[in-house]
Amino acid sequence: MEQIYFHIGFHKTGTTWLQNKLFLNTEHFNLINNHTHPWNDELMKYIITTHTNDFEKDKLLELIKPKIKKDKINIISAERLSGHPYSAGNDIKLIAEKIYKTFPSAKIIIVTRDYDSFIISTFKQIVKEGYPGSFQQYINRNQWFFPTTPKHYFDHKNTVQLYKDLFNDQNILELNFNTFKSDKKIFLKSISKFIEKELNINITEHNHIVNKTYSNNRIRAIKFLNKFRKSEYNQYPIIILNPKLIRRISILISPFFSNKKFILDDT
Repeated sequence: MEQIYFHIGFHKTGTTWLQNKLFLNTEHFNLINNHTHPWNDELMKYIITTHTNDFEKDKLLELIKPKIKKDKINIISAERLSGHPYSAGNDIKLIAEKIYKTFPSAKIIIVTRDYDSFIISTFKQIVKEGYPGSFQQYINRNQWFFPTTPKHYFDHKNTVQLYKDLFNDQNILELNFNTFKSDKKIFLKSISKFIEKELNINITEHNHIVNKTYSNNRIRAIKFLNKFRKSEYNQYPIIILNPKLIRRISILISPFFSNKKFILDDT
């Protein structure tokens, strides 16, 4: 089989930009999985949701083989491969072991981000997805029935070391989100060297921001309105408002909420 690459896309580290602007560049890459709706992708569902006792590498190979293209960089890219911030990346080790069991020679791309900004950015993201809790509740969750130890998960060196322990160091490319933001040419040059192929990407053409963050006061407005939104974070709201309506209302009421920065000792 052709060489397989995995992009372990930590949330809020430029994953969407990489998928849309680089991995969908068919001159170089073949993005194997459905990156827009990964939860509906049979390949991704098998990697993520199959219990370890039921996981079979041959089954995963069957799902991947028909999608392989010769003379392309065959890559699987998904944020969910890094676990999920809300569940503290509780299954990230299981996912890594499934990848290694099936593709022990796979090449891994990981983009990391500094601890504080990663926590804040993922909090804003899950609020946009329906989380109704405060920032303090998010970073200090310590529940009995649900895995909530995010402070370990948010320190990316733990995940990088996990992959280095499984795969050869030369098969791991660790990149930093700050480089991505400040100099995409250097960022892409590192990828080019890793995949051993020159990338012909027009940076100026693809330099706009993808998934631009909301202001802090609008995030607080959405968080308030999420009490009335049914989501995985709030299964039983008192009344149910449409997510699109919540976004519209949040624009109108955001001036009434604080716009101060979220910090780790925020109350």
